[in-house]
Amino acid sequence: MASTPEALEPQLWRHAAACAGSDPTPFFPRDDLDEQVRRDLEHQALQVCSRCPVRVPCLQYSRVTGQEYGVWGGLTPSMRHQRATR
Repeated sequence: MASTPEALEPQLWRHAAACAGSDPTPFFPRDDLDEQVRRDLEHQALQVCSRCPVRVPCLQYSRVTGQEYGVWGGLTPSMRHQRATR
């Protein structure tokens, strides 16, 4: 079996993440929430990500594994989509 990229080895970066052990709600707000509430939660998540030492492997993980939902590596789903279409 081929070696796995670092992004696929969660134990290498997840424990060092600023969000480790925190409430996942801001990172994965429910679809049925009011749009402003969702934006506020995403803003909270982005604040945590802004001080995270492992943003790059987190974002790589989201891309490699095709994560369509949630804040990963300091980017919301719409931010990731915008970057992917550039």
